[in-house]
Formats: sequence, C-alpha cells, structure tokens
Amino acid sequence: MDPSMNHAIHLPRDSKPRSRILISSKNPFPTYTYHSPLQHTEGTPSTSRTSIKSSTSSTSTTPSQHSIYTNLSTDRHHKLHHPANFYHFHGSKTDTENHLTCNPTFSFQSLPDVLNNNDQQLSNDLMMVVNINNVKNKAKDLSKNSPARLISFILVVSVFILALIAVSLMVALIIVASGQEAQDVYKKKLFGGEGERVEEGLRNEFDGMRIRESIRWLSQNVHVAGTVENMDVMERIEKEMMALGLEVTTQEYDVLLDYPDYNNPNTITYCEDKSAKCHVLSSGLSEVMGSGELAGQEDDPRALVQWVAYAKNGTITSNVVYVNYGTLEDYQYLSNKSVSVKDAIVIIRYGAVFRGDKVELAAEHGAKGVIIYTDPADYAPNLGKDKKTFPDNIFLPKRGAQRGSLAKVDGDPLTPFYPSLNYTLRTETEEGLRERNILPNIPVATIGYEDALSIIKLMDGTQVASDDWIGGLNTTYRFTGTQKITLTVNSRAQVRKIKNVMAKFQGATDPDKWVLLGNHVDAWVKGAIDPNSGTATLLEAARVLTTTSTKLSWRPKRSIVFCFWDAEEYGLIGSTEFVEQYLKPLQRKAIAYLNVDNINGNNTLSIKAVPMIYRLVVESAKKIPHPNPEDVEKGLDTLYDGWQFYNPRGPIAGDKSIPEVRNPGSGSDFQRFISYLGIPVLDLKMTCAPYANYMLYHTMYEVPWTTEHLIDTTHQVFSAVGQMWMELTRNLADSLIIPFNVEDYAIKLDDFVKQTDVTLKVYEVDVGMGRPYYKEKMEMLKDSIKRFGNVAVLIQNVVEGVNNGHVGVTIPQINTINSILQHIEKNFILEQGIYPKRAFYRHTVFTSSEHDEYAGKVFSLIMDPVFEWDAAKKANNPQKQKEWLNLIDLGFTKLQYTIESAILGMDLSDFNSVLFGLKVLMQKYDFEGDSNFYGIPVPGKYVCWAELAIIQMITPNVSFLGHLSGILAGLVYWEVPFVKKIVGLVEGVVANVFGDILNSFNQRETRDNPTDGQRRRNQQYNGQNQFNQGRRPYGWNFN
Repeated sequence: MDPSMNHAIHLPRDSKPRSRILISSKNPFPTYTYHSPLQHTEGTPSTSRTSIKSSTSSTSTTPSQHSIYTNLSTDRHHKLHHPANFYHFHGSKTDTENHLTCNPTFSFQSLPDVLNNNDQQLSNDLMMVVNINNVKNKAKDLSKNSPARLISFILVVSVFILALIAVSLMVALIIVASGQEAQDVYKKKLFGGEGERVEEGLRNEFDGMRIRESIRWLSQNVHVAGTVENMDVMERIEKEMMALGLEVTTQEYDVLLDYPDYNNPNTITYCEDKSAKCHVLSSGLSEVMGSGELAGQEDDPRALVQWVAYAKNGTITSNVVYVNYGTLEDYQYLSNKSVSVKDAIVIIRYGAVFRGDKVELAAEHGAKGVIIYTDPADYAPNLGKDKKTFPDNIFLPKRGAQRGSLAKVDGDPLTPFYPSLNYTLRTETEEGLRERNILPNIPVATIGYEDALSIIKLMDGTQVASDDWIGGLNTTYRFTGTQKITLTVNSRAQVRKIKNVMAKFQGATDPDKWVLLGNHVDAWVKGAIDPNSGTATLLEAARVLTTTSTKLSWRPKRSIVFCFWDAEEYGLIGSTEFVEQYLKPLQRKAIAYLNVDNINGNNTLSIKAVPMIYRLVVESAKKIPHPNPEDVEKGLDTLYDGWQFYNPRGPIAGDKSIPEVRNPGSGSDFQRFISYLGIPVLDLKMTCAPYANYMLYHTMYEVPWTTEHLIDTTHQVFSAVGQMWMELTRNLADSLIIPFNVEDYAIKLDDFVKQTDVTLKVYEVDVGMGRPYYKEKMEMLKDSIKRFGNVAVLIQNVVEGVNNGHVGVTIPQINTINSILQHIEKNFILEQGIYPKRAFYRHTVFTSSEHDEYAGKVFSLIMDPVFEWDAAKKANNPQKQKEWLNLIDLGFTKLQYTIESAILGMDLSDFNSVLFGLKVLMQKYDFEGDSNFYGIPVPGKYVCWAELAIIQMITPNVSFLGHLSGILAGLVYWEVPFVKKIVGLVEGVVANVFGDILNSFNQRETRDNPTDGQRRRNQQYNGQNQFNQGRRPYGWNFN
C-alpha cells in the first residue's frame, strides 16, 4: 500500500475526540471503538467520499497484538483508556484555528505506534470502570445483610449514574460548542464536490476518435483465437497497458480449439435421381458487399469461409426435416405431428436458443447432420418491403452466415475444473467428448438465407401451418422432403496457445479488493463490432482512469482490474481458465465483474445484471448524455431516457423507475464469475431499437467501416458506453460502503419463487411429489425468502444510511458491512454443483438452463430436472421419472440451504448497540413518514418507539441500565432536537446489550400506496439518496 494515499483527520491539539465505551454482560472484555465527533447528519450524495480510508484488516474489535487496540488492557477490571491520539490532531495555519486538515503521509498502519508513543497524553484521558456482573453480585450480598444497606447502595449507584450523565452532557456541550466549525469542514471533505469532480473528470476525458482508431488496428486482420494474428493483438494490448503505468500480468493456456479448412470449405449438394445431375446448394462462402474502403476491409479469403467450431468432420447424405428453431418444444411439436428426424439432416433457423443446444437436441433425436441458417424474418425483417440490407442498413445480406461455437462446455474441454497449465492432467479426449455429445458427434454447417431457400424449395412434404414456424423466405415451409442432399464438413480440432492480459490500477486504501472490467479480444473474422467495439472502449477506459487520476490527484479506494480475454468465442475459454486458476484469490478479493462484450447499436441500453446492481445501473445511466442526435430530438437526453423509452418493462413489478434488466444467463465472459464463483456481474451493451437481434452478429461484415458508418457515426456512442462503464466502476471502487441493493435481491427472489411455483404446477410437479408434501416444501422456501427479505431491509438501511452520512460507523464496522455485501452472492454457491450432470454450474439462482445456455433462467437446479422428468413421463419411463423427481426434491433442499446460508452470512452482530439500531430506525423515519400498521397509518417515529420498547423488554440477559438507557435515549432523541447532536456521546454510557437485534427487526412488506408522510420522506431522500427512488414502502411487523 502506498502510504501517501492514506489520509487522517486533524483537529486542534487541545481538542478531545469523543468516544463510546460499550459494556456488555455477554462479553468478557469491554471494547473500545472510535466514534467521530464530526458525525455527518445531513443529506449527501449516495456515494460517500471520505478522507477516512477504511481498513482491509479484520473487523474484530478484540484486543490483539497487531490491532489498533494495542493499548487496551485485556483485564476486565482494568481501566479503559481512551486514546486521545487515535488520530493526529493539530491546528492548521491556513484555515481558522479549528479547521480540519489532512496529512497525506498518515497511514492507518501506523496507529499502533501512534498509540504506544502517546502514553503521556493517554494518562490525561477519560477512564471508566463499569462491571455490571460485580454490581449485581454486590447488590445480592447487600440484600441478604440489610434492607437499609441495599437502599443505600441503590442510592449511591443512582447518584453515580446521574452524575455520569450530567458530566457527559457537559462534555457534549463543550464539544458541540467548540466543534461546529470543524464539523462543517469535515462535511465538506467527506460529502463535498469530490465525487462530482472525479465523475465529471472521467466523463469528459473520453475521446471517441481514439476509440475509432483503436478499432481500426484491432480489426485490421482476421484474428481467431489461437492464431498468430490474435497473439499479435494481445501483445500490443499488453504494451498499451504497460505504457499507461498499470500493473500488467498475462496468463497463457494450451487449450483445444477448432478451425475450418480455409482452402476446402463446407459444401451442400443435391443430385437428381434420374439424370444424376448435381447442383451446389451452398458453396460454404459468403460474398463481399459494397465497394471501395468497405470492400477492401472485407477482402480476405478467410473471411468468406462459413463454419462453426467443433463440428464433426465428415460427409452425410439424407433427406431433410425442418425443425424451426430446434428447441425442445419444437421436437415435441414434431412428435405430435408424427414427424421423425431419425437419420435425417435437419435444417434449423438461428434464434431462440444457443446453437450448441440445437445440435445436441438434434443428435439426441437421431439426426445425422445439422444445417443452421439465418432466416430473414429474424435477421432482415424489412426484406419484403424495401429489399435493402447491408451495407445500406444493419440487416443481414442473403449470403451472410453466422459463425460460432457448438461446445456444450465452458473453458478448455480437455481440463474441466482445472486451468490448462503445463502441470494439468488432460482428463478428457476429443473422442470421449464427442461420444457424450459435449462436442458434436455429427457434421454441422452454417449458411445464409439464400442457400437455405434452395434447400427448403426442394422439400415436398406436409406444409407447415403454424405461424410460429413460418419464417421470412419467399417459399412454402414444409416439415419434410423426399429429396436427398449431401452435407460435407471439413474442419479439424487442435491444441493451441491462448493469452489473457490483465492490467491493475492499484486502490488507495483497499488494494486487495478488486472491481473487474472485462471484454474479449478474439473474433471469428475481423470483429470490429464483436468484440472490438468493446475492446477499444476498454482500452480508452484504462487511459481515462490513469489520466484523470493524475490530473485530479485522485485514486479510488479499491483496485480496478482491466481484463482482456482470449478464446471467448470458443466457449468463454480465457475467462474460465482464469477463474479456475485464480479461484481462491477471486473469492476473497473480487467485488464485482462488469462486462462489455460488444456495442452493436446506438438507441438503447441492453442490460443483464444481478438484482443488487439494478439501481446502480439506473443512477449511472441518468448521468450520461444520449449519443444519438435523433433520439435527443425526441427528448431522450440521457442513456436512461433512451433505455426507459425503448425498454420500459422493468424487472420489479410496480416499480417503473427501473427499465428492462435481464437475468445473467450466459453468452459472454461474465457467466463464470456469477455461476461458478458467485461474484455480482453486469453485462452492458447498446443496441438498435426496436430490433432485439444483432443482425450482423459473427459475420464477415463486422469491419471498421460498419462501426463508423452505421453504428457510431458521431464518434459518441462508444464513448457514452465507456462513460457509463467507468461511472459504474467509480461507484463500486470508491464508495465508502459498496453500493449494492440487497432489498431488490429479496424482492426478486420472492418473484422468482412465485413464478417457479406457477410453472411447477403447470408441469404437475405438485401432483408428482404429492400436493401436501409439495405445499410444505414451497411454504418452507417462501418462509426462508421472507426472512431473507427482513434482514435485507435492515442491511439496506445501514448501507444507505452510512453512504448518506445519517448513520455513523467505526472503521471495523465499515469493513464488516462491506464484507457482508461482498459475499452475499457467494452464499448461493454449491461447491459440488447444482446437480451431478451440471457440476460446472454452482449458483442456485443464476445458472443458465441446460436446454438454453443463453437464456437467463433461474433455479435451474429445479427447472432442468423438471423438463427431464416431464420428458420421461411422456416417454412412459417410470425409472427415469423417479430419478428426476428425486433431483427436483433435492433442488428444493439445496436452494433453501443457500438462502439460509445467505441469512446467516448477513449477520450484523457487530452493529449491536441499542442506539445503533435506534439510529437505523431513525434514519428510515426521520422525515415524519407514516407506517401502515395493520391498515392504520401510524407516525413512523411512534412505530419505531414501540419497536424499540419491545426490543428492550424481550431481550434476555440485559442489564436494567441497558434497557433504561436505550428507551430514555430514544425518547430524548426524537423529542429534543438538540440531543441529536450529542447522540454519539450518549452511546458511550449505553450498554452493549444484545447481539440479536436482527431478530426483532421483522419487517413486513406493505404493497399499499405510500402515505403522504412517506411521500414527503421519499421526496427529501431523492436529493440525498440515489438508491431510494423506486423502493417499495416497508412497514414494521410486531408479530
């Protein structure tokens, strides 16, 4: 850690900091925690920038040799010294006598030395001895000997308590009277314009022309993973990062990849029976479109070749069967029509599910070969109107073919669970993988819709009647044909070397906590859109960060890591191998992973994210100007406006403040971080509205000309995405408390379970399990989620209260709450995987479906077995039905286990003083909000009053002093405004009475409309708390 990046707060030397001394009958030692006398209590930005840097050490407050509590005696009867020099205090020459100044050379690592070298000052500080157990024992002895002596003893203790309170109030008056000016300076430093200054500096530094130039050199050549061209790109990125002064590391892996025979492309032919005349239905080649600069960028023989990775080499001749999108439902539809695909070549259109799932299902149903094509209904929707396609617009031309991987495994297929390094045993073989359909065991080709038209015209079977099965070709769609075609595939699998590049910008106070930004570099052809629009933006983001840091003398609290992945297109190989190699450090260090795979449009954001990041994305999008002039003319001034206009349907029912956010399934490098590690993720894109498809996806037409003339014509689109990417990063890396929203997670879990319940009943799982037993399992699951929600609301109040300055915390408490937030997703990880067949996937909530890798399905550990059970039921296979039903039942157990683990993981036992709980309650109702108590609107403060009284009465093993102090402090706090300023001092004489405060905070969601008081409170919060917008009102439930 760089000591120069740590700051301390300074006061005049004659000032004494305020302390709180927490005495507990539960704890063997009294504990000391520092409470700033300059506590901020007014509205502030949600992301707090403070000169008090949080420590990354253990949050324990137990005295130890290496802690900042070195001078505290471990004897419970020893006098507790309050270290006046916990921070350095001295006057400032440039400001008035009482102003705060920062010492840039101060480090929290030096605190033990500071304490040990100030014994003289310590001797003048406050001492206090309170031993509640001894007091109780003494009172018991006195009661035996004499009632008069007992009364005398009580009087003496009462006088002592009153005197102590009086002294405390006097000290508080002195502190408040003398420290007002210092408080103002503290507020300025903690909650002033620092965040806005950095935010603006980062945003203004982005240069769209630099991004354009980066795309040009990144996309100069075809750079498929494992080739010399791609390794050259990786090495240049490495040099670019080193030139910025970042800490650069690389990882190289030897992995199984696959390549076409560029000199001998795949073909599809048809020979007439009678004349033996043969026709080429597909030459396996696309065509150059346009002229001039565009044609020159397309003109590479390798770019023309149409292929899909890992297809089996070989030739097959058979009749053709049309299976629509090739989903499980499509095969069931064919079965109902008595259409079989056994021994046939199936023709499938792209869309609906992952291409690898299409091939796997075809093989499982007996097909001998697969042809996948891009139907104009999905990739050229205006073809029937104006006949225009690329390069006139973004629609796919007739010979355009989509490339991609067919592997049903992420990472190197030969080394599951382990990084592909020189010490790693290759436990798999290509042959074994093909036998199990993890890699295709049949030939597969990809073609454009002109070639597909030639094949479908040959078919003479039953006509397709369903509109869902009819595409955009100008012909009659039929299920089958009697004519036979020949499919020839020429490809080969090889072990090649790949390389990741990582560049770290060191954090100031928490360098071992990482916010990761990632994009892959490899492409199927030249890849100017996918991935290099994202790659160039990531390169610019790294330059912007380093430049702004130098200009503004600013550095975020946590480290920022720029990740450039290799071999993503083959199956997330580079990122998966990295996750496997760095599994342990990532579990400990990673805060979040933010991914930009590509930027393929200029109208609206396309977001995949975990619920805890929803509101962070919303607030970031509101700060970025919309880059499309046509949308700005419509009144869509920010990225948020465009997102809300084109995709208004949000993930939380009844909350219109959040536009569409999809669940993180798969499809890019974020997948392994969430599904295998349990690290919160975001996938960010801009797309062309209103079209859901990215038409030129994985084609030869992704060249620099396309990005400059069709996507980012103003050179502002890619910059806008970069600005938002960096704003998200700044918030996560520099907020005092990590700005996750756990409350939204609880709401979504509740929604997920309700949706799953409906689906399971449609599939009659309740009947299969037995309705009483199913109801019991579902009720237990819902109860867990309700309790998760109760704790989540309290956690969220703490997060928002601290980031807004309404709740004061110590440095150990900051570390505790950040640790809780960092590990929430990890509680949903099952070490053994969600079920045996899918051991690669470990997150019980966010794991993609076995039957659709791309879809953002949830609870796959239950839903995947449901689909298999249903198929076994239809096949009348009792044994398989029983096996899959047992897995469904076990899925309920595993899901509830992880939710219960999350509840335990959100334990706030370190936030266990009565007044801390009181302040959390106050922070929620301080603006006179009303609570809906069994349909009756009750002023919020009285509800909190009742709650606090119940806490005091039902908590066991609490001293009378603890009860009395907590209740009286709450009464005085609300009814005497002046006392709010000295709450921190009163805490010093309040007992640390219980560690189970969470159990009494049994919040109940109220879906009623907010009361006027709540509206007033929310209106005031909107200017102070960016996360409160759109939150549902919650009341307190006492039963």
